[in-house]
Amino acid sequence: MVLYKINKLAFIRNKLFLSILGLVLSVNIFTPNKLTALTIIKDAEISNTLKKISEPIYKAAQINPDQISIILIQNNEMNAFVINNKSIYFTTELLLQLKSPAMLQAVIAHEVAHIQSGHILRNRLNLGKLKARTDLGLLAGILIGSTFDTDAGLAVTIGSKSLAQKNYFKHSRGNEITADAISLKLLTEAQINPTSAVKVMDLFLQQEKLLNSNLNKYDRTHPLSNDRKKYMNDIIKKNGEVNYSSDDNIVYLHKRMLAKLSAFLREPKDTLRQIKTDEVNEITLLKKTIALHLKPDPTNAFINLKKLRNLNPDDPYFLELEGQMYLETGQPMRATNSFKEASKLIPDEPTLLVWLGICYLAAENEKNDLEALEVFKSAYIIDPVNPKLLQYLALTYARLNHPGLASLFTAERFFIAGEFKSAESHAKKAERLLEKSTVEWQKAQDILHISSYIGENN
Repeated sequence: MVLYKINKLAFIRNKLFLSILGLVLSVNIFTPNKLTALTIIKDAEISNTLKKISEPIYKAAQINPDQISIILIQNNEMNAFVINNKSIYFTTELLLQLKSPAMLQAVIAHEVAHIQSGHILRNRLNLGKLKARTDLGLLAGILIGSTFDTDAGLAVTIGSKSLAQKNYFKHSRGNEITADAISLKLLTEAQINPTSAVKVMDLFLQQEKLLNSNLNKYDRTHPLSNDRKKYMNDIIKKNGEVNYSSDDNIVYLHKRMLAKLSAFLREPKDTLRQIKTDEVNEITLLKKTIALHLKPDPTNAFINLKKLRNLNPDDPYFLELEGQMYLETGQPMRATNSFKEASKLIPDEPTLLVWLGICYLAAENEKNDLEALEVFKSAYIIDPVNPKLLQYLALTYARLNHPGLASLFTAERFFIAGEFKSAESHAKKAERLLEKSTVEWQKAQDILHISSYIGENN
């Protein structure tokens, strides 16, 4: 499992507000300190499991599954949101709290409903109107609160009782009610029990009680969970009782995903404490292997990995875990074999290609550096906005004495991460070193001009 950090406000800029750049640039100075960076999790198994679980919802919504990706953010608060029509964002804490596939599908259905309803575009238009009627501090709070972290946004705007604020929040609450209704329809059409959406509301009800907020409900971007729960129950009751069945394979994949995610994110001692020592099933062995590896206890980790592999020798994700463990215990050649074998089972999976390229680089010779370059280039075609991949592409080009391309991919990495000053610096160097009028030279110019513009106005 790979984690990488990007600047949080830059993330909001790049993903949501690029079309209204001047508005966003005015907001940056009001950002709370806690919004300095976020960590994105890249994992082949988790990504593919989320895609599989999402497919019934996409089908019901008549959306091409390849047009939407689910992006996982490491964060201890429960949240999910959309800020464009191509991506759904989940925090790790919410994903871990959704104990059934149906609950996860209910959240996905709600976010798809926002996309279907055109709420993203309308929010942008409303924010544009709002700018003319309110102060920038309020606008910053609404931007943050409606796109990433509601509590953070409200912290900025708290105490402001302007009519503009109340009107915006009223509009946002209306969007949520509409999305709830559409999500129940999508769940029913996908033959998923809509009561799962009510169970999700129960989770947020618990959170609201813990926060014990004194906020007036009319000062919230979202309606109170209790109100939404009542509204959902009314719709479900009107539709009548229906028998729903669960997909055993989806249930299994969901359990594996949560086991893997929790084992990597929790303290190893906490994971091991929860495991019954006499259990030898796949889920338990997976959690135990990861926890022992992170502890670190490599001897027992590999003993448990062997037991896990014996249960399913051709599982590509167990091979990926094996490769990661070999690589992180200083055995890159063994890791190479594991990642090669895994790549044969799921070709063109970019995460596996990145791992494989890293293994080649670990050999530290020109032949393997060339192998790494080809692997990274293949991964780049599939996943061109992966900062970790861009970092290793730059390193590989530097090793192979191509400083211009090394600077270009470094600039691209900083640009995606929202570090525009550094992107501008490396783009200048790339522009100077690369042959003029080539595609690479033109890309360096584009990064330079955009980064320079943002830097001057930020």
